[in-house]
Amino acid sequence: MCLLQHITLKGRRVASRKGDMMGDWKDVSEYTAEYTIRNDDMEAGGSVSPAVIAGLCLGTMGRHSKELGISVFDLIPDNRTWVLSRLSITLEQHPEMWDEIKIKTWPSGAKRLFAYRNFLIYDSIGIIIGAASSVLLAIDTVTRRPLKIRPLLESLGYELPEFAPDDASEKLLAPENPTLSNKFKVRLSDIDINDHVTSKSYIEWALDCVPAEVRHDYVFNEFTVNYLAETFLDEEVIARAEMSRSGDTYTFNHIIERGGDKRILALARSIWRRVHKY
Repeated sequence: MCLLQHITLKGRRVASRKGDMMGDWKDVSEYTAEYTIRNDDMEAGGSVSPAVIAGLCLGTMGRHSKELGISVFDLIPDNRTWVLSRLSITLEQHPEMWDEIKIKTWPSGAKRLFAYRNFLIYDSIGIIIGAASSVLLAIDTVTRRPLKIRPLLESLGYELPEFAPDDASEKLLAPENPTLSNKFKVRLSDIDINDHVTSKSYIEWALDCVPAEVRHDYVFNEFTVNYLAETFLDEEVIARAEMSRSGDTYTFNHIIERGGDKRILALARSIWRRVHKY
């Protein structure tokens, strides 16, 4: 079963916030945001890229977290922050420029070091066109060590099921024979509020290994990324990819490494299909 079917058919797990009275819990499980697909969101071939959809999903998550009082800005004063560990996106139909879309998100569980969140993507008339799932870590900003999720959420007044959803973004393996490559130097514009490279930059680096003709004539159907290590200003990174083709489908297995010690920073997989862009 694909990610879109799984998340659509699966029942939602409820996140709750404790109220003023003991035992009084408020359902805070869902949040929906609306977006317009702009001209600068489009690829050369006229479709949106995984980086754009990822950015919109993560933006929706950030808005929900802010509303709940558990955003990065709420955690940083106590030397804590959120970092993205894994993200998977499936997009069955692609919106066109100036189309309106909606993204719905909800926390779907928490277990040990990980918090899980799901997303559904709707077109302007409410038809589901895509889905996503994410896995998050909370870290101590001084030690850079991960924190246990449930005690963290409970300290903020929230409760999530002790549950790791089986539709969570999968762990990837490194490609065996990557033949496509690019080198980059981390710019100030790649750095986020956590003083490390933002998640979107890794996605863009990975996608820059996909040949121009594929980016122009195909649309992405699935994209998954695993973030494995932090990267910082002025470091050199190397993005490489292994390409395979089956009929009208291209699959790229991506790896991003630090230029100096060759440490693996991220792994990704992108699947591109020649389909009708509506």
